Amino acid sequence: MRKLLFLLLALGALGAGGYVWWQSQQATLPPGFVAGNGRLEATEIDIATKLQGRIAEILVDEGDWIETGQILA
Repeated sequence: MRKLLFLLLALGALGAGGYVWWQSQQATLPPGFVAGNGRLEATEIDIATKLQGRIAEILVDEGDWIETGQILA
């Protein structure tokens, strides 16, 4: 009976250790990135110019981060 109890405890400890090792080997996100579940709602903003004319060049792409006062086109 004692051998069976010892065997079960040893197997449990081995399984717990294996699980902890397996969790530590999982890929993690690089610094600055966050993962989670949820809902994201964006706000769209329409922009317009004060002057008429044709756009000669667009200096940013969709999804680019921009700064206040940055020239876009």
